[in-house]
Amino acid sequence: MNHRHNAEEVLQDSWIDIFNSLERYEDQGKFEGWLKTIVIRRAWKAIKKRKYVEELNDEFIKTTANMEKQIMDQMTCTEILNELEIIPNGAREVFKMAVIDGFNHQEISEILEISPSTSRAHLSRARKILQKKYSKQIKISS
Repeated sequence: MNHRHNAEEVLQDSWIDIFNSLERYEDQGKFEGWLKTIVIRRAWKAIKKRKYVEELNDEFIKTTANMEKQIMDQMTCTEILNELEIIPNGAREVFKMAVIDGFNHQEISEILEISPSTSRAHLSRARKILQKKYSKQIKISS
């Protein structure tokens, strides 16, 4: 598992699986091997589940990125900085670190102690808020 909290969650789920399966344990082979098999299977299930969720998140981000980039490219730096106040704190911090300071999602995740996917989600949220606000301004000025 790539993060300690993910490993702890898998271990906790493994213990639940172990206690629920104790009555089915047969005295064939080593008990430790049986335990290890349950833990490994639980870890693979968690990895497979996480990978599917990450793929969905990545696909969503890719499809919206082009549209967001077009609108963001049209905004001036002053407009973006003024609009940052309407963005919630977490998304605002990630946006500043990614767009203004040039950090990548891995660096942001280490500094803010969040996952890279959470960092990407915050950045996407901040961009959507700015995009929505900017779209309204264009409609009003037209």
